[in-house]
Amino acid sequence: MSEEEKEYSPDWKKIKKLSDELDKIVDKGIEDDMNFLEIDMAMYMVCEKIRQEKHRILNQMESEEQQSEKKPHGIYG
Repeated sequence: MSEEEKEYSPDWKKIKKLSDELDKIVDKGIEDDMNFLEIDMAMYMVCEKIRQEKHRILNQMESEEQQSEKKPHGIYG
């Protein structure tokens, strides 16, 4: 396994813990008479929030990289 792969390997304990919590929340939603469409929509909204956060972080990283290089990117750089 390369050094880069080690750096980005997932923490499966955290993933399992979050997955278990989400399962409990979905089960509670079913107990509270939510239908599967409502649960699916809620899960979609969570996924969308995660995507937005990833984009925000990537944009911030790109901005910091550009500032550290102190030269414009693109065809005019």
